[in-house]
Amino acid sequence: MESQQIDEQIDALEALIRKAKHLVVYTGAGISTAAKLPDFRSDTGLLSGMGKGVLGIQEHKLDQIMPTYSHMALKTLVDHNIVKFIVTSNHDDIHYRSGVPSEKLAELFGNAYVEKCGTCRSQYHRKTQRPHLGRRNCDNTACGGRLAVTGVRFGQSVPEEPLRRAQEQSLQADVALVIGSSMTVSPFCDLPSASEDCKIIICSLSPTPADKYAVLNVRAHCDGMMQRLMQRLNLSIADYVFRQDFAIGHELKQGSIYRLFVGGAALNEQCTAADSVSVLLKPTGTSIELVQNNRCVFEADVDFAGLSHDVEFHITFKEEYAEPVQVLPYTLAGDSGKSQSSLQKVVAYTGDFTQPQQD
Repeated sequence: MESQQIDEQIDALEALIRKAKHLVVYTGAGISTAAKLPDFRSDTGLLSGMGKGVLGIQEHKLDQIMPTYSHMALKTLVDHNIVKFIVTSNHDDIHYRSGVPSEKLAELFGNAYVEKCGTCRSQYHRKTQRPHLGRRNCDNTACGGRLAVTGVRFGQSVPEEPLRRAQEQSLQADVALVIGSSMTVSPFCDLPSASEDCKIIICSLSPTPADKYAVLNVRAHCDGMMQRLMQRLNLSIADYVFRQDFAIGHELKQGSIYRLFVGGAALNEQCTAADSVSVLLKPTGTSIELVQNNRCVFEADVDFAGLSHDVEFHITFKEEYAEPVQVLPYTLAGDSGKSQSSLQKVVAYTGDFTQPQQD
């Protein structure tokens, strides 16, 4: 599409947003494609060549995903009270990760990072993905109930609470901005038109069944549209700070044999940022490779007979983080112990997002 035509559409979008009294935004899988997550119905989406897709097929990669420009722009618009509420069909946690308050967000199909106890009904918002093997029990040890992820898959019932909040906000909306959705999945596709007087705006690269009800259709990439809009609104977005905490530690097995480990920093959390872990022993200079188990814990049993209890953990992170190896001195004190460290990465949203971002 010609740049002039897109600019005209963004001008119209700006005018509608400036006049809006209760702007609700609805986001689909298309908002996350710039974060290297596939959508569902494009030529390269999860449904292409698969017949029937499975929501959550990319869950094992989600910990590495950073919010896109669009996610951070929407967070900024929420902060400035321009956007009153966000409804998303995604369960990738990226809106929450970007800093959108939970009271301003309805994750219609749940969240792959939120677990709920089947016994006491407590919910826990995780920072990392849960292991795919083994039972997980409630953080409350007095309860001990079984945990289940709240993210739902195609064909499953929509959670009642986010649907109720989404419907409530949709009925108040005078402007509905739909970003990156095919508008084919119910009940998500029905919400923007819940209010009879609501003006619907759809930003999608491909036509949708709801286009005929929209006062404006913007055929542009999400990030490009949002950057043009933010420029017109004279708003800038903050850097995103990614952080994953992890623990390094030891425990006595028997005699002079100790288990060394690197794992999640908190109960039911994991260390998913690490790609490999080794420990340098002294004074021999021998390097021991720790092996990752099915709970994403790196571990090895080491006989410290004749060795110093001062060691170095060498943490190599997955290439997606583009971070150097961390070298962490550690002393085995007592029969067991651990200390906490973290991977921290700052993402700056600079450059021109009006052109599609290349892999």
